[in-house]
Amino acid sequence: MTDRPESGPARRRRGGVVLGLLAVLIGSVSAPAAAQWRAGASGAESARRATVGLVLSGGAAKGFAHVGALEVLEDAGLRIDVVTGTSMGAIVGGLYAIGYSPQSLDRIIRRQDWAELFSDASPRSAIDIERRVQAGATLFSLPTDGGAIRLPGGVLEGQRVLELLARLTWPYHDVADFTELPRPFGAVVMDLKTGEAEALTSGSLPLAIRASMSIPGLFEPVRIGQKTFVDGGLARNLPATDAIELGADVLVCVDVSKPQPDEDFAPGSLLDIVLRTAFLRAEVSTRRQRLLCDVLIEPEVEDLGYFTFDEVDEWIRRGRDAAAGVRVQLDSLVAALGRAPAAPPPTPEAERVRLVEVAIEGASGRAEELARRRLGLAIPGSVSPDELGRAIERVYGTGEFSLVSYRLLPATRTDGRRTTPRDRRLVVHARERQRDLLGFGFRYDSRERAALLFDLTLRNRLAFGSTTRFATRLGRETRVGVEYFDRLGVDAPTGIGGGINYTRVPVDLFPGAERAAVRGEMRIYGAGLFASLATANAALLRVGLVGEYLRATPEVGADSLAGMPVETIHQTFHSIQAEVLADTRNRLVLPTRGVRAYLKAEFADEAIGSALTFQHYVADAEVFVPISASLTVLVRGALTRGRGADLPLSRTTFVGGLYPPTVLPGRFLPLAGARSQELSGRSGQLARLGLRWMAREDVFFELAGDAGAAGDDWTLDGEDLRLGLSLTAGLVTPIGPVAVTFAADETADLPRVGFSLGHTF
Repeated sequence: MTDRPESGPARRRRGGVVLGLLAVLIGSVSAPAAAQWRAGASGAESARRATVGLVLSGGAAKGFAHVGALEVLEDAGLRIDVVTGTSMGAIVGGLYAIGYSPQSLDRIIRRQDWAELFSDASPRSAIDIERRVQAGATLFSLPTDGGAIRLPGGVLEGQRVLELLARLTWPYHDVADFTELPRPFGAVVMDLKTGEAEALTSGSLPLAIRASMSIPGLFEPVRIGQKTFVDGGLARNLPATDAIELGADVLVCVDVSKPQPDEDFAPGSLLDIVLRTAFLRAEVSTRRQRLLCDVLIEPEVEDLGYFTFDEVDEWIRRGRDAAAGVRVQLDSLVAALGRAPAAPPPTPEAERVRLVEVAIEGASGRAEELARRRLGLAIPGSVSPDELGRAIERVYGTGEFSLVSYRLLPATRTDGRRTTPRDRRLVVHARERQRDLLGFGFRYDSRERAALLFDLTLRNRLAFGSTTRFATRLGRETRVGVEYFDRLGVDAPTGIGGGINYTRVPVDLFPGAERAAVRGEMRIYGAGLFASLATANAALLRVGLVGEYLRATPEVGADSLAGMPVETIHQTFHSIQAEVLADTRNRLVLPTRGVRAYLKAEFADEAIGSALTFQHYVADAEVFVPISASLTVLVRGALTRGRGADLPLSRTTFVGGLYPPTVLPGRFLPLAGARSQELSGRSGQLARLGLRWMAREDVFFELAGDAGAAGDDWTLDGEDLRLGLSLTAGLVTPIGPVAVTFAADETADLPRVGFSLGHTF
């Protein structure tokens, strides 16, 4: 990775202008104004013709300091003619080049949720309901190809970042030559094949900026034409040479990389170490590039890391202070240039446009048809930035595409009709997701101990739109299964599927005793076929035929319990089931709004050839209501009912505990006022009211009151209800929530304590 030398003409032009500036600056100190002009007329004229280049370095969150520096530059009256930037410098520089003021950039930075931005996750409302009800259990996923795991080029494709950049650059999508922007601009990248730095000055502006910030290991490299690019900071983090090649004669540089002696480096987070390693070789380049700067602004960066995105105020202040520290140089430069600042370009406004054509690139056949259907845009028709953003999210939310981007280009109608300046051709690039995914999950709680999840999802193997899922949960609760689902047509709301599974779950029976009198386990072997109907992407109705074999074995306990034999039980039956699953929660972990609901009705009878006759009903719903930015009310209600002389043990309702088994939906209900599975019977009831407080983005407290009961009769007699109170304190971590819960009820002398780590699955 080397720095390209200036060309001969560029070097001579730059040298002449700098000499002219020096003549004026020296003259301003040693001679009266009139004599200065006469003596240095040619130098003054050269200075007035000088082109000023702004050079912004990369540095992740440190690049926020660029905004503070820009405030001082504009306050000094310095007119910027050319802009180059690397990584975060390319984001700030590219937006500044098209007219965003420092104040606008400040607002843009502050309103972003950077944790969500550095994520490829779609809003849950945009994800297909079939995937949404299963999403979120895995900690991370790896692509597979030909049966082998293949590490991706980066953790993120950059979907959310590209969506943001496309919106912010909306009025300039049709500018293919970046030298025609209000301020000529270059985004510096590194060619992954040659290791050389290159300034992208043409093409798609959002994609060029995205390529410049492709931090290795974090973001996938970007392929443009025949080349593949990564973060330009690896080759030239301070792109002074590139500004000169764009015509800059005088360079004002803002460098937040600040090369450090080896003895000053203190290892921080894993990402800090990765970035330090990646950019270490670029420090030689940075030192050389600094020599080309006429004014060098160096914000303090030592005590804050690359990913301190929550320190916006501090970074902007540091940029402002660093620029103020060279204000004398800036004022002298403005005086030497001797020209009034040009009126700043107007701030870009993302206005509605009229779409007259839509083109889909990167997808073909049924994938292209799916993308068009999910866009749902009327052509011709008017569209706003928000409406187009939601349309792109709907396409990405299908899960069939790894990246969906768009450009708005001038209309090119061929039907003889006239176009207007507001007419646009929408070009959507939808990259088909070629790889299957193998996901891994981990959870630990003080009841069931450690559990592992392995989830292999195969897409489009038997037909486009089909999903084959192999899921294995290992632990005290074990579940192994395979499920197949296929939509009946591209983007059809109906589908068919089926699956087989094996479940093992421990069971305790408390016949009014302090301890479990019988401890055993249920082993369930099941298979089923179903048809489904999705409604408004918020709920899923499934109707199917299920066959099941149950083997319940006692491990510790008496030979009989209240007249009920506790020897090994064998039960075989099949039933007709109807289920409704709804999920409108805004997020899986600590949701602040939305509903989760599960309804089930099951019938088994001799009329359908079942060996057992029974009915089983479940209604379980949670509602999340925000009352402020940090407070959320939680409400949950659950009712279960089993009927018939042959009700199998696997349809018994167990109530109690902080962490009930999750492998049999609708059969285990939590209750802070009882021990795990302490209450059991044909029917169960649960009511919960809670309040969650997010003390910080990653710290939460939750207070909840429970009331529940279980028995053979479906009654809501207050005397039978067990009451409980729980207080939870937790942290949101990259591996899931970490929480400690204290639970108490009227019968306990001391509160029970529970600990959990990770997502529930």
